[in-house]
Amino acid sequence: MLSLRSSIKMAWALTLLAAAGSAAQAPEAVEEPAGALFANGFESGNTLAWSDRFPPLPAPDAFRILDLDLRDPHVFVDIPVFGCVDFTDDALPAGLGPSFNDSLQAAIESDGDGDGLLDFSFILGFRPFLETAAGERLDAGCGLCTDPPATTVCDWDRAVAIPRTTTYDGLTAGLCLDALPGTTSGYDPPVAATVAPCVGSNVGLAPIIVLVVAGIPIVFEDGQIAGTLVGDPVFRLEGGLVRGFLSEAVADSIVLPGPAGDITLSSLLPGGQGSCAAGDDRDLLDGVSGWWFYLEHVAEEIDFVGD
Repeated sequence: MLSLRSSIKMAWALTLLAAAGSAAQAPEAVEEPAGALFANGFESGNTLAWSDRFPPLPAPDAFRILDLDLRDPHVFVDIPVFGCVDFTDDALPAGLGPSFNDSLQAAIESDGDGDGLLDFSFILGFRPFLETAAGERLDAGCGLCTDPPATTVCDWDRAVAIPRTTTYDGLTAGLCLDALPGTTSGYDPPVAATVAPCVGSNVGLAPIIVLVVAGIPIVFEDGQIAGTLVGDPVFRLEGGLVRGFLSEAVADSIVLPGPAGDITLSSLLPGGQGSCAAGDDRDLLDGVSGWWFYLEHVAEEIDFVGD
């Protein structure tokens, strides 16, 4: 069994999910297949890719996520004396460290490494933003955003990954996004649906990055995102939901550093190899084992200087 000190250090290292921009070593860019990029730098993995043969893209109406909380699955770590600890929403025991969600929030709100940029930013670029949109373009990806948050100005962070492109719709009634049946585990607070009036991305969103683990971008498959409209004109999205699938094989391959040896992302997730959690939160997508991730978010319109 690990020593108490080593376990504390390891538990703290696991909160690196929140350290997208503050890691000492910059994350490596997600590799794109040859020929996947047009001259304007957007990916071409779907029918919405924008070739230079067409007129220039309109500037995006951009929103930055300013609050992000993991709702399902939860993350657990084994600490001697205290046992298996769920540190998703609750701080580590005896003042050993903040919760995962508090650490994530700190990265969204602060410039820990003093480079003038907020440590973690995720941008939604609507082209254009329409409350009653039907198949309008939406770009989503990590951003470079100046500190402080109240006056932030953002651009795409292509060093992490190329912005992904999909379409979105606006609804005046009903739900824009909800948890899939049988894919949640009864945690409190539960995964909440995004209700109208709302905007939401359509099925078929290219793989999307919302989290970075120890400098490694985590790519969710079948990603979708939605938010409820606030204001007239709209300036904020609340009650938002991000949904995406992470396969067990990918989670097994993501190795986090620890003072007593490496640890995989899957070992933090209930049902993953080496997990201390009693339950099993694994799901299936087309016969592939993994986890549906659900993150609650709030986003607000920001000044944007990117293309």
